[in-house]
Amino acid sequence: MSLVVCAVTLVSCSESNSIRMLTGDYSYKTSGTVVVGDSVSMTLLLPNEIGQLSIVSLHNKATNDSVLLTFNPLGGQVFTTTGVVCGNKIEVQPFQRYIQVDLADFLVDISGEATQQDDVVVFRWKYAGKGQLLQVPLVSEDVMTIAKIN
Repeated sequence: MSLVVCAVTLVSCSESNSIRMLTGDYSYKTSGTVVVGDSVSMTLLLPNEIGQLSIVSLHNKATNDSVLLTFNPLGGQVFTTTGVVCGNKIEVQPFQRYIQVDLADFLVDISGEATQQDDVVVFRWKYAGKGQLLQVPLVSEDVMTIAKIN
């Protein structure tokens, strides 16, 4: 009887295999293009961003496949979000952060998803925001982050 109780306890506490394979520390690089402006718009390159990413299981029974994503860009502000893992995909919760494009600061709403392929996670992002000074709009569906496990 005690063996059955131990087995049930271990099964109920265990994480999914996809979560275990995904958690860890990664090096990442983000790049892409954004469109800035309303009636007159320009497509601009985002400055390349490199840094460290940590993916940690949240161990929450209600959200068994949830992870915390902590991005620490080199020379920039740390930002976090959460995601839900389903197989080899992560549905990332939308979040906000400041970015700088051509010396202008923008507050950007970011949404996206990721796919794990072996020891690499590929994020595809959508950006929508406004400039802090002139309220110029910024949008993009062409931003990608490649993260490789350390």
